[in-house]
This record gives sequence, structure tokens and C-alpha cells, in this order.
Amino acid sequence: MKHRIAAAVGVIAVSIATGASALTASQREYERGYADCAAGHRDENQHRESYKRGCRAAEDKRGAGGSSALASAASGSPEAMIDICRTRAAAAYKTSGDSIEVKYEGQRVDGTHAVNGSNSSSSPAATFQCSFNRTGNKIIKFIRNRAPSAASHDAKVAGTNFHATGDIPCATGEGQPMSSCHFGVVRRGNGDAMLTVLLPGGAERNIRFTNGKAVSSDSQAGIRSEKSGDLNRVFIGTTEKYGVPDAVLFGG
Repeated sequence: MKHRIAAAVGVIAVSIATGASALTASQREYERGYADCAAGHRDENQHRESYKRGCRAAEDKRGAGGSSALASAASGSPEAMIDICRTRAAAAYKTSGDSIEVKYEGQRVDGTHAVNGSNSSSSPAATFQCSFNRTGNKIIKFIRNRAPSAASHDAKVAGTNFHATGDIPCATGEGQPMSSCHFGVVRRGNGDAMLTVLLPGGAERNIRFTNGKAVSSDSQAGIRSEKSGDLNRVFIGTTEKYGVPDAVLFGG
């Protein structure tokens, strides 16, 4: 009789321990789902019910406040993507959101969205890029751009003073369709660069960029620029047009 009682007690104890372990695992999944969705990056590969409950709880809490990026992320609004990108960058750099400056750059031709920014808490300021999916509710790629340092410099193309050479879209005459022009670029870091474009006939056009934006050239005509995703459209006077990718200015 004593042996049967002892066996029964043992079975009950094992059942209680197993139940407690399962409860702990479920709670962990709930907390993980809550944390992920509160930060704006839900793990789409997680299908456990406890993870989903935690995620819904985070979304409900943030949505009730009326200022949640997640509440408007379904519409892919620029404001939502800016908030999500800022949260991701703050976590990556281990700093507060107050140090993160973010700007929505637009939708690329492939449908993805570009959101770029900088972290002012580092010296020099570090820059980063968030790429969102077509609906604008999920970051599919986060890139921390390399910051220049005294010990590490952008390598130059052999036999030149340029850090990179290649071809960019261009048009240099009134009503002329876009073709391609050869270029060379000298980078100074953080989007500061001098771009030299070889024009038809052998002349050169030098365009200075500051923080990724065209600010002046060696032409007497005025200069302006527009941003389209990762492409900088530069207009000089009424005849010259250039398409300069961010990669030319920032490297990578």
C-alpha cells in the first residue's frame, strides 16, 4: 500500500513539474512576442499561439495610445516606417531615439521603401539605411554604413586619385535623352564627395556633394537635386542631368 501511494505521489510530482515547465516555455514565447512587436519587428516565422498572443497584446497597447508606428504600419505610411527605423537603429547603436535622425527617401522602382538616417551620438556621426518591404510594414534589410577613420581609408582605384570609377546616367544637351557618362569620385566620408564626370567632347564637370546632396559645381549655371530612393537626381542649368547612386557617394 505504501509503495502504491509513493508511486502515485511520484506521478503527480512529475505531472506538476512538466506542467510548470510547459507554462514557463509558453510564458517565454508570450514575452518574446510582446517584445518583438513592441519594437516593431515581428518574427514572421513564429507561429506559436503564445507568441501571437504576446504580439497582439503589444499592438493593442501601443494602438490604444494613438501614437504607435505599428498601428499605422499596415498602411505603410512614411511616419510609421520612420518610427520603426528609428527604433531599430537605436537598438543597433545602443543609444536613445533622441540621437537618431531619420528621413523617408521614397519608394524604389522594385517597390521597396528607402529610409535613411544618422546617429549623432557617435563621432563622426554614423549613417544607416533601412529597407522596407513593398507594404512598408517590415524592415527587410538594415545596413550600418562604414564610418571613415584615421586608420582606415577608402582604397583608391589603381593609377588614379579616385576612390571609385564607373558610369552613371547623364544627359548634357537640351532635349537630349539619358545616356551614360564615365565618372570618378573622391570621397571624404558621410556623403561628402567630389564627383568628376567626363562629358562628351572630353570636358569635365565637377560636382561637390555634402551629406549626400549636390551643393555646387564648376558650372556657372544653377544646381539643384532631387532624391528618389537611393538615387540622387542632379540638374545643372536646363541642359545637364545626372543620376548619382548613394553607393557612389557613401561607398559600399
